[in-house]
Amino acid sequence: MGLVSKTGPMAMSDLYNRMCNERETRVDIEEVIASERTARDALIKDLEHGKKRAKIVVDLVEEAEEELEAFQVLIAYIFCR
Repeated sequence: MGLVSKTGPMAMSDLYNRMCNERETRVDIEEVIASERTARDALIKDLEHGKKRAKIVVDLVEEAEEELEAFQVLIAYIFCR
């Protein structure tokens, strides 16, 4: 039977205990959520840092390719005169 059929101090005590247990469970869940958010934020920060590093590498590769092409043109000019 549910709590509706119970009356008296025992029913109030049971209700109070259930309420306390539910609050403890809620606090535990909130702590897990906070921990997961912190982990998520750290992963997002790492991802953004990785993206910035990847862009730097791509820019350096493009610059190196341009320098190589210019060097090849210079070599071709020197040896084909």
